[in-house]
Amino acid sequence: MIVVDTNILVNHLWSQEEVVRVRRRDSHWTAPLIAASELRNALLGFARQGRTTADEAKRMNTDALAALGSGLRSVADDATLDVALECGLTAYDAGFVVCARALGRPARHDGQGDSARRARRCCSALNVRATLTPPFRIPPV
Repeated sequence: MIVVDTNILVNHLWSQEEVVRVRRRDSHWTAPLIAASELRNALLGFARQGRTTADEAKRMNTDALAALGSGLRSVADDATLDVALECGLTAYDAGFVVCARALGRPARHDGQGDSARRARRCCSALNVRATLTPPFRIPPV
């Protein structure tokens, strides 16, 4: 089992090569409940940009959530706020770290930007194994 962030789920929708490899290595994915809302928000953005239709976005949402199966998890609010404050993360990012820590499983994220660097440092400080996926590229329309 591995805790995946929303970018991994988005990558999964476009069958990105690295995500396919991750899926082969560890097919049991989990994520905090917030991932479902983040995914819908990302798909909404793609539809508004004309990268996908509303019907395709709905299908993609269903497909990505199917990849998680019963893997959506609630995370403790207090722990999420504590980790966010301690590590300088957003509550969204802290939720993934808390989920991985509570399950004793690695966290996989997309490895982009300052937020990703803070999340890696936080994982290290909290003894949560973090693995990276190279930044994804959404295919052009």
